Amino acid sequence: MISLWNRNHAAALVAGAGLLFGANAAVAADWNADLSHTEVNFSVNHFFTPVSGSFYNYTVAMKYDAEKPENSSVSVSIPVSSVDTGNEKRDGHLMSPDFFEAEKYPNITFE
Repeated sequence: MISLWNRNHAAALVAGAGLLFGANAAVAADWNADLSHTEVNFSVNHFFTPVSGSFYNYTVAMKYDAEKPENSSVSVSIPVSSVDTGNEKRDGHLMSPDFFEAEKYPNITFE
């Protein structure tokens, strides 16, 4: 299986979420993504052509402990089935064992 998500992607996602929502997290102890105001997008090169897509169903939960930041956490869960690249055949291929292996791993999870 080719892994599109690795440790670097997870770190970038968590760091980006922290930067984007850090100010709000400092005020509120808990934060959950509002799907009407957030997106999960990606872009990859395929034979020198950029291919982009989105995931339209996901959950993001952030907990911030101002007194003990080491107790803070971010959790992201994305159902693989929510991928949309604008091409049904490609989306189906992404579900296969060649990429996400959706039957065995139905969710992309970062914690």
